[in-house]
Amino acid sequence: MTFILTLPFDRLGFLGELLQRYFEGIISNELIGNAEDFMRQYWIVKQKAEYIMGQRDIVFAQLQRAAEELEEAEQRFKECMDEFD
Repeated sequence: MTFILTLPFDRLGFLGELLQRYFEGIISNELIGNAEDFMRQYWIVKQKAEYIMGQRDIVFAQLQRAAEELEEAEQRFKECMDEFD
């Protein structure tokens, strides 16, 4: 609809000015609607990203604890092997 603003409204005088204001209002409303849609999508994506980052932190903590337990088990295994030597 933006092509309407390129029409030669200035040649139509007062009527042209009214038409230009009318179509600018329509386009402005469309832009506002698009901006609102964009912001809704932005917040949805942001919430999903925050959820995923939270899940990542949980998995990282679990992996770190598993690594610590593995190191402890490896140390105990070495101690047991030393006893048999």
